[in-house]
Amino acid sequence: MPQVVAGKPSVPGAPPVALPAEPAAEQGQEADADASGEEADAQPAVPSISLAKPSGAPDAVLVFIAWSRMPLQRLVSMRIGTGPLNVLHEGEYVEGLQVTTIHKDSVDFTWSSQKYRVPVKAF
Repeated sequence: MPQVVAGKPSVPGAPPVALPAEPAAEQGQEADADASGEEADAQPAVPSISLAKPSGAPDAVLVFIAWSRMPLQRLVSMRIGTGPLNVLHEGEYVEGLQVTTIHKDSVDFTWSSQKYRVPVKAF
C-alpha cells in the first residue's frame, strides 16, 4: 500500500489523498485566548459539594447504588437513620432530603438549600 505523507501519495501520478480535517481547537488555539492573552477556561465552574452533613440534616445510610448512563434509570437504596429501606431516583425526596445526583460511588443530597455528598461505605 502506498505511503501517504502530508496528503500526497508516494506513487507518482496517483491522485492526492484528502486527510481528515483537524479540530478547530488545534487549528487556531489563539481562538481560546481572551483579550489578555491568557487561555480561557474550557469548562464552566462547578459548584463545590461539601462532604460534611449540614446541621439538622437526617443521617443518610447508603445500602447500594444502581447507576446507569441514563439518569432516569439511576437509583439508590438507603435508610434514614435506623428507618425502613427507601429506594429513590434522582430528584425524589425522603424526610425532606432530596436526592440530587446519583454517582457510581456516592450520592449528592440537598437539605435546606445546602448540597452535600455521601459516599458508599464498604460493609
